[in-house]
Amino acid sequence: PGPLLPMAAAETDRSAAGMSSTGEAPECPGNGSSTVNAAARVENLLEFLRIVGRLKEIKRTGWVRSGVPGAESVADHMYRMAIMGFALGKADGVDSAKCIKMALVHDLGESITGDLVTEGDKPDKITREEKIEKERAALAEICSLAGPVGVEIRALWDEFEEGKTAEARHLQDLDKFEMVLQANEYEEAMATHCRASSILQRGDLERQSFKHWTQKCEDVGAFALEERVLTGPRRPRRHVVMSDDAAGPRTSDLG
Repeated sequence: PGPLLPMAAAETDRSAAGMSSTGEAPECPGNGSSTVNAAARVENLLEFLRIVGRLKEIKRTGWVRSGVPGAESVADHMYRMAIMGFALGKADGVDSAKCIKMALVHDLGESITGDLVTEGDKPDKITREEKIEKERAALAEICSLAGPVGVEIRALWDEFEEGKTAEARHLQDLDKFEMVLQANEYEEAMATHCRASSILQRGDLERQSFKHWTQKCEDVGAFALEERVLTGPRRPRRHVVMSDDAAGPRTSDLG
């Protein structure tokens, strides 16, 4: 072929540079879709956070049906479990960081299903297996909004439910022990007996340290109830002091 004409050469140069014949860069087909996808990701994440926020309003059903005024929320329960995982995990030889994450997601499905109860005096008309399936479906919906972290959330939730790893077993004990501790606090505040601590048998707890602490909580709760009911001079209030030794917690008098 013959030499290119000047205009044709210029057009070739513009094409090589990715420009149109008007000198402007052509619209990239992916630019608009990328913007839309980014906006969708932000909206999904905001919706995920809104759903998580519902846990601050959802009360723990067992306490509500037991007549506890101002019963704790599911978020209250999960928060203290996370702190327990942080404070007690290392002494128990488990990954504290993983325990904190697991505590924060183990009841996440309840933000959609509510706190369904399958045990106790006033259970919902649902089996434990049905409850787990409802929460699993709810969690799938929640995780679909959370982006890449949704995969980790789902994996942690599954690990907790299966209860096979050291961290999952540790958290399952914490789940029960936190309930016992909360029952003890309600007993002290209301001078009444919360059946959670008596329903839960220490044999349900895997870790020996938690068995010791549960016994101490029951002892302190019984002491507080007796103190409120009996007349006479005020007795020193006993305080449970956590310890890492095999003997479990100690008690001290606060006055």
